[in-house]
Amino acid sequence: MYKVLMAIKNRIKVIMKDRIIWVLCLFVILFFSLISSVLLDHMDYGSRIPIALVDEDRSSMSSKLVENIKRQESLFIIDTSMEESNILLKDGKVEGIYYIPLGYEDKMYQLELRNLIQVYYLKGSTAGKVISDIIAGEMLFDISLLKTMDLLERSLKRKDFNQIPNTLQRAIEKSEMLQLKATDDRVMTINLLNVQDEFTRVEIDNTIIYKQVVIGMVSIFLAFIILFASTSIVKDKELGIEKRIKTIYNNMFIRLLSNLLSVLFISLITTFIMVFLLSNHLRISDLTSFFSILLLFSSYVFSITSFFIMCSTLINRVITMQIFGSVTLLLFAIVGGSFWNIDFVNNPLLIINRVIPNRWFVNGFINFLINRNLKMVYFEYVHPLLVLGVCFVIIGYFLEKIKKRMKT
Repeated sequence: MYKVLMAIKNRIKVIMKDRIIWVLCLFVILFFSLISSVLLDHMDYGSRIPIALVDEDRSSMSSKLVENIKRQESLFIIDTSMEESNILLKDGKVEGIYYIPLGYEDKMYQLELRNLIQVYYLKGSTAGKVISDIIAGEMLFDISLLKTMDLLERSLKRKDFNQIPNTLQRAIEKSEMLQLKATDDRVMTINLLNVQDEFTRVEIDNTIIYKQVVIGMVSIFLAFIILFASTSIVKDKELGIEKRIKTIYNNMFIRLLSNLLSVLFISLITTFIMVFLLSNHLRISDLTSFFSILLLFSSYVFSITSFFIMCSTLINRVITMQIFGSVTLLLFAIVGGSFWNIDFVNNPLLIINRVIPNRWFVNGFINFLINRNLKMVYFEYVHPLLVLGVCFVIIGYFLEKIKKRMKT
């Protein structure tokens, strides 16, 4: 343990001696504070995403769903006919059409949960996935309630009265599990429409898109700090210092752990300052929400740090590390960001972005702002980030081992 602490201390000293790290941290904090202040303080909090809602079922359950959707502060609902909705969509007056067909309530009671409603977007829609998440979240409450009732009904029909407590517990767990899910793609059929050249489409500014931009920048800023902090490890190789370090700390695991924790320590200091500034700009005052955001940020930092520590085991030159890291972060921002339009919802490319930390980080933050569901943040976003980080560390350890064997 003493060796690990000494190794961490020495590595932190090396990182802190690099003036570029100090300049970068200061620049990132100041630039982030300025940009987030401009974007968040000057945006129109009254603007909402307009969507057309067509309820043909007109049942008590569909009416309740419509009422719940209308309560969403980020959405502006236009309740109209399908014909009128199509005109509004093609003219760019609404972001999408949500069509509740006849038989919605009957299908819900029969637990036929596939394709309950139909969704129509124009190709190129950037807000479509966010809207779908909000509406699917409203539907999942009724779904979880009906599934719970079905489970209890089947137990009572079997006259398993002794098993009632266990059945109730299972029902509660099932209900909580369903409500934790922010989306369920099976409940919606998504249709993408082509628009002829004569139609012009107006892009709709809204608070969610602004926040996506800000949080996307945050993820890149943090990642660049981690990248430059990680280059000190590669610099040791380039200058030949690594050989002396290996004689002092001959245990490969200790070296890897000390490198990880030292870079993580530097990054978390900057992270805390940025979370504090961001919470202030977003007017987040309660401690629970603040620490939830801090946990999400810290998980992201751990994941990115682990990734660059893994990369440092293979790269031997500082310039190579910096170029490779910069290009990788650019790809992470493009492939893993929340800025994909709705065309890519079912694209195979989304399988790739499941292993990209930026995807979990940005989506987790936006979903937290929309739903304020702390459990969802922990289980749906923090957990995958931690798993990714651990996987990167393990891969880095084995790569170092393989590299050592190849040399011998």
